[in-house]
Amino acid sequence: MMSIQSLRGHTVFDSSFLFIKRDSYKVKDRYMKILLEDITVFTIAGKKHLYKLGDMTYGEWLIFKDNFPIYYLDISDELYKDIDESIKKDPYNYLKDKFKRGKEGFSLCQGIKGIWSSRVDDKLFDMEKLPVSFFMDF
Repeated sequence: MMSIQSLRGHTVFDSSFLFIKRDSYKVKDRYMKILLEDITVFTIAGKKHLYKLGDMTYGEWLIFKDNFPIYYLDISDELYKDIDESIKKDPYNYLKDKFKRGKEGFSLCQGIKGIWSSRVDDKLFDMEKLPVSFFMDF
């Protein structure tokens, strides 16, 4: 059983996880336990949830499908070491263009418009690392 104690800017997990960064903790396979910020957004259609990484992340992105985080990408991860250097320099724009051309339902942002709640909660997700196949031509 995993214990978590979360305070703004400080997160403590039990010792079964290997620390990588403040907001993400490595699990052995392709999956990650990731602590995301959960912001309630009030829209015309009702309440929705906006999920995002902390503000101190660099080279990390969430990949959404139907406004829900599905994949996690940390471009400095060992999994992506064989990706072309031209893609590594700007993975955000590469994926953004690729999603526009054909990956149905995938996005780098949620696109929720409305009034953000001033309260920010933390929510723990089991997320899969973005498969390397997303960086291959289709």
